[in-house]
Formats: sequence, C-alpha cells, structure tokens
Amino acid sequence: MPIIKAKDAKTTQKEIDQLGEYVKKHDKGTGNVQTGGRNNLSVDEYFRQEAEASKMYDSIRASTSDVQAISKNTGISEIRIQRIKDHVFNNEHIKSSGNGRFDPDYEIAQAWTRLQQGTYNSKDIDLLNHELFESRFEGIFKTNYETAHDAAIRSGRPWEID
Repeated sequence: MPIIKAKDAKTTQKEIDQLGEYVKKHDKGTGNVQTGGRNNLSVDEYFRQEAEASKMYDSIRASTSDVQAISKNTGISEIRIQRIKDHVFNNEHIKSSGNGRFDPDYEIAQAWTRLQQGTYNSKDIDLLNHELFESRFEGIFKTNYETAHDAAIRSGRPWEID
C-alpha cells in the first residue's frame, strides 16, 4: 500500500479509512499502531491523542505564562525555556516531509504541561536538555531536523518516553 499523505495538513476521511485498513493488514491482528516512540496504541487511541495534542499545542503557542512558570519550577533560565518553546512549538524546521513546524506530539504536550504545573519528572528535564541542544545545533549548523536530532542523541541528550 502506498504511503498516505494528508493534503494541506488535513486528513480526509478516505485517508483515515485507508490508514485503518493498512493497520489491519500490518498489525498482526493486535489492532494496535506502532510509532517510533510509542508502541501498542490502538488506532482509536492514536487519533484521540493526535487530536488532543493539536489542541494542546495551540494552547501552548498562545500561552504567555508558561515560560516563566517552567523557569521558576525548574531553575532553568527563561531565555533557555523560551528558546526551547520556540524550537518545539513555533519555529519551522527542515523536515523529511518538507519545511514546517513540528507535528504535535501528545507526550511532548503532556511533558510541557507537567513542567508548567511543577509536577515534572526526570524524563521531562531530559526533553528540555534534548530540545535545547537540538535547537542550538540546528541554528549553528543550519541543518535539518533529523541531523540535529541525531546529534542531540550522540551528545548524550536522548529523550525517551517510558
């Protein structure tokens, strides 16, 4: 089956149906989706999280209090937190699918919320360190996202979810 691409970042019902059929053929009967970072999500849960992440990203982009709160909660300077926020949520990047902002990620949105609320964990701090390095590398070397991401991992700043 060919790779399904959304037209102008909008997923059509036909494409959703095609994805469902693709998963049925390739999930070995589990009914689960396997992504690069998360395994064993049902198709329904994957789409629920994708929709929720999109709403959360809109809220994060509009927030004017998150940077200060995260800085206060973590002890990381507001300048660094703002740089990370811009990198993850606002800036355009050279991606394999073309130039644009990062696609919303449910786990990143959840981490940002925990950081803002002061209920963060060590993986959330790992995320900040990973994204700060990635942002710097991308900016200094004017490189694509994948190269910067790989460099962040090689530098000892991975981010993995449980």
